[in-house]
Amino acid sequence: MRVLLIADPGRPDFFEYLISANSSVKSWEIIWEYKYSGKTEQKEFLVVSNGKTVPIHYWSDLATPNVLFRKIDPDKIIFFEIIDLWQISLVIAAQKKKITTFFVEHGVGNSVEQVINRFNERLNLNDWFKKYKIKIIRYGFRAIKNRIFYFSQIFNLNSFKSFFKYLFLPVNLKRDTPIHCLSKNLFRERTPNYAILFNRNNVAPFLVYNIIEKKNIITEGVPFFDEYYRGQIIEEEYVFFVEHPYLEEGILEWNDIFHEKIARTLEEFAIKNNIPVYIKLHPRSKIENWTRYNLNANLITLLQKENVVKLMLEAKLILGYSSTLLNIMIQCKKNVVLLGWHPKPRIFGDDYSVWNLCHKSYEITDIHAEYRYWIENNLCDKDSESYKGFLEEYNYPFDGKATERVLEAIQTL
Repeated sequence: MRVLLIADPGRPDFFEYLISANSSVKSWEIIWEYKYSGKTEQKEFLVVSNGKTVPIHYWSDLATPNVLFRKIDPDKIIFFEIIDLWQISLVIAAQKKKITTFFVEHGVGNSVEQVINRFNERLNLNDWFKKYKIKIIRYGFRAIKNRIFYFSQIFNLNSFKSFFKYLFLPVNLKRDTPIHCLSKNLFRERTPNYAILFNRNNVAPFLVYNIIEKKNIITEGVPFFDEYYRGQIIEEEYVFFVEHPYLEEGILEWNDIFHEKIARTLEEFAIKNNIPVYIKLHPRSKIENWTRYNLNANLITLLQKENVVKLMLEAKLILGYSSTLLNIMIQCKKNVVLLGWHPKPRIFGDDYSVWNLCHKSYEITDIHAEYRYWIENNLCDKDSESYKGFLEEYNYPFDGKATERVLEAIQTL
């Protein structure tokens, strides 16, 4: 069986767990992006952590989906996001060829309310939106190859309604952010045959911008931290900070001054207490926004592409904004502080603290005043009923076998 992954090679955390596991899949291949004209190194292969070599293909080398099918000949295709014209047209082409397609989730996700809040936050920010549109135009619509690839599938729609939505989708994407645009341009043909989601909480947000029969939605649990069940965890005295690219996105009134304030506060805490701090940068974050501060190299470690599972599981305390990583750390009964550290303090995203399983902080200086209290009071140990409910909502079953179930679905459906 040959499986094609529509995934960013720079984000192996999306798919590495699939490739590394034992399965009947004989060949994994990746397709992603265009060739960036020297902007980034062009790799022909990706070597994952277990030593397997995965070929990489590029959209710009494939004129149409049929050319792709002749070159790669996949049995199954897995998408980790479906928000641009290449991806959408490939879904339609694969279904026409009766190639089974999957959407496989890469994060725990947010509630419907928070998905809408994120739409509104970004749509209200003209500077960010203009930059996003420029990126879409530059990498999506200037390319003649992109148009040929996309419009080669225009006659493979099943209704006039779908036809017209597909026809005008490129124009609509120029005017809107992808997820918000897709939520207003729903048609079944652009959604894969099956959706593998990590929990029941993610079903409703997924249906905001996709049409799919609920019988074809599979919830298998979160596979990224199956490792939690594979050995004894010994905590060490260090803090793990999960960063988010609010500065890069230009949202929530973030600016350089506030960004540096957080960096300097973390450094001050580390030096004052002689406690190492690991800062996990989001893939969209610019590492130069952190390296410019020349933070204490003996106590501050910046991480971005590294596998951080072991480091997170062994941390004494985890600080972070509402995110997949923070959600999963609560599931692993780690001592977590949900952050509202913004120029105007607030929790942006799902507020996990309502479960009484994590601490919450609105002020950056809390790290000095509350650290000892935080590490001596792991709230996950204090309310077993709430913890059980949290798992049922966000990751059920949580038994270390989610990877097996995801692979089983891919191999048998």
